[in-house]
Amino acid sequence: MHTVSAGIDSYPSWLLSAPVVTCSRGLHATQISEWVVTALLTGARQSSWVTAPVTFPRPTPGALLAGSTLGIVGFGEIGHAVARRALALEVDVVALRRRDRPSPVDGVRLLPDLAGLLAVSDAVLLSAAATPETHHLINETTLRQVKPGVHLLNIARGTLIDQEALRTALDDGRVRLASLDVTGPEPLPADHWLFAHPQVRISPHISGWAPDLERAIARRFHENLLRYRSGQPLIGLVDPTVGY
Repeated sequence: MHTVSAGIDSYPSWLLSAPVVTCSRGLHATQISEWVVTALLTGARQSSWVTAPVTFPRPTPGALLAGSTLGIVGFGEIGHAVARRALALEVDVVALRRRDRPSPVDGVRLLPDLAGLLAVSDAVLLSAAATPETHHLINETTLRQVKPGVHLLNIARGTLIDQEALRTALDDGRVRLASLDVTGPEPLPADHWLFAHPQVRISPHISGWAPDLERAIARRFHENLLRYRSGQPLIGLVDPTVGY
């Protein structure tokens, strides 16, 4: 069994009873990392554009990404792709991962806990799998640990954020901006507060889309089929015990 997505949380539980389950892990990394960089840059420079002549003094043009710190929660293929692009923009990158291993990306510092990452990060990217352990990872408690004025980005699953706790943090300034490609539920009701909040930007779960994505998934399945028939290790093998 092969899934078109990297996460398997939206599939029925019986899927994991199949003898072998593989996923499309890594096939969304490039396009999602470009979405993240776009969100970071526009978040830093969101006050730069005008629609009428301006008078002196000039409006504040925004912050610099260079010299800021990006914290990545869930340091898999997507996190690696984002880190490489952020490092090229002279952003300091710290990351949190489930397994205690050396950083696979030179220049990225791995931190031992979420509280430490939140305390030093000017922007926090959520790219962890949706599991019982990550449900409402960002909540009333953890939002009290963030660096004031943080930019929160979520390209994982809406379940990683307690949205009501986020609303409070947006209103009191702890979170300066929330860029969300995923929400709970999807789609949001038309009158949901996230649509109207001035510090929230939403895209409709499309950060992983690319023009050739369907073909790439088909090629991954074909390659795994050949590997399966010849007894070779499979790409994107799902571990039923951890749920991804």
